[in-house]
Amino acid sequence: MAPELYTLAKKWFASAIAVLIAAVLLSKTSYMTDLFFALWMMTGVVVLYRAKMMEKEKLPSRLKKALIVLGLSSCAMSFVNIPLGIGRPPYSLDDFSLLVAGASLIALTLLDASPLIPPIVIPIVVVLGYQVFGSTPSLWFKPLVAPTVALLTMFLHAVGLNPMVESNIMSYLTTKGEPVRIAIVADCTGIWSLIAYGVSVVMVLVLLPRIKSRGYLLIAAGFPITYVLNLLRVTLIMLLVYHLDVSWLQTLHMHMGWVIFSAWMIVFWYVFFSMRLYEKRKK
Repeated sequence: MAPELYTLAKKWFASAIAVLIAAVLLSKTSYMTDLFFALWMMTGVVVLYRAKMMEKEKLPSRLKKALIVLGLSSCAMSFVNIPLGIGRPPYSLDDFSLLVAGASLIALTLLDASPLIPPIVIPIVVVLGYQVFGSTPSLWFKPLVAPTVALLTMFLHAVGLNPMVESNIMSYLTTKGEPVRIAIVADCTGIWSLIAYGVSVVMVLVLLPRIKSRGYLLIAAGFPITYVLNLLRVTLIMLLVYHLDVSWLQTLHMHMGWVIFSAWMIVFWYVFFSMRLYEKRKK
């Protein structure tokens, strides 16, 4: 391990996560926050791992120029993708991720931190893929809406809330008598949390190809747990709105998802690595 490279990786990771958290807290929108925040967390894990396992090497001049152009292009796309019709307004975390990835790519290229560069390209590819094909997963997960509504009704009854249910519409009155009407659509089924968890799994499998059998069982169990946690998120939002008032709905919807999902990812992967359910890659 090159101590200088690992120190650089830690500084980059801390700075990137701090900037992203600030962006989430200051943003007025929360499109797929859990997906992109989880993506950056796992990118950071890969960056730190590569910094530990690899040595710093000077990049060839042509490659350096190409990477800087890619970084500048990513930064530019952060601002022009919405006018070009690729992204959707308003400016949100996926657009900001292109700026962070582009700036990171330029900085690490100039510092010749070659082992840290490949993982930084992953957010660029995922964000652009989401912006181009983002509506497709919602169509795939439409069949989950009905069972999600049924399970949510069961969860809400368990905590003493009895909403009226008409198809995918759930409505009830708050303690102050305010009407609340919530439509459960495909995006409410936890599809983006499931995709984010799947992306983190793929990154870990690439990073640590020698997973023990118990590790695969734990990873498989993570999918239904992620789905249930999303049900608990929606239940908690509806319950808090019931006891508070309707004005809290938007704020809770914007921030509760990424907070719960990020905590879940930290706990899950901490347990996974603590149980040593993998074999280290040979140098």
